[in-house]
Amino acid sequence: PTERRRLDVPGMISFTIAAAALTFAMIRASDDGWAAASVLGLLAVGAVGLAVFLAIQRRSDHALLDLSLFGNRSFVGIMIAASLLNFAAFAYFTYTSIWLQSFRGLSPIQAGLTGLPLSGAAFLVSALIGRFLHRAAPGPIIGGGLLFIGGGALLSALLLGKESSW
Repeated sequence: PTERRRLDVPGMISFTIAAAALTFAMIRASDDGWAAASVLGLLAVGAVGLAVFLAIQRRSDHALLDLSLFGNRSFVGIMIAASLLNFAAFAYFTYTSIWLQSFRGLSPIQAGLTGLPLSGAAFLVSALIGRFLHRAAPGPIIGGGLLFIGGGALLSALLLGKESSW
C-alpha cells in the first residue's frame, strides 16, 4: 500500500518484552538451573508477553505481524524451511566461536571475524536470490540452499580436524 501506516507500538513493546525475557531466561538457566525461581519467572514473563503480543496482533488494524498469513500453507512451509535454513547455517557459530577461543587461542574479535565470510556470503546470496523467490516456485530454491549448506557442513566435518587452523 502507498498510504502511510501507524507503527504498532504496543505490539513492538510486548514482543520486545517477550523476546528479552525468554532470551535472558536461557542465559540465566546456565548459571541458576532451569528450575530456579528467577528462570521460571523470566519464562513466565516471556509467555505472558507473547500472549499479550498475539492478542494485540489479533485486535490491531495496523498489526506488526499479520496472523492471517499463518493460514496459508505455502507461507507456513516457507517459514519452516527458512527457520531450518537459518539453524543449519548459523547455529554452529556459537560452538565454533567457543572452540576457536578455548582451543585455538583466538580473541573474541578474531573468533567473530572468522564467521564474516559466511555472513557476507549469506547477505550476498539473499540480495541476489530474493527477487527470484517472488517469480518462481520458492521450494527448489530453498531446498537447494538447504542441500548446499548440508553439503558444506559435511565437507567441513570430513576435512577439518581438531588441529585445523581457523
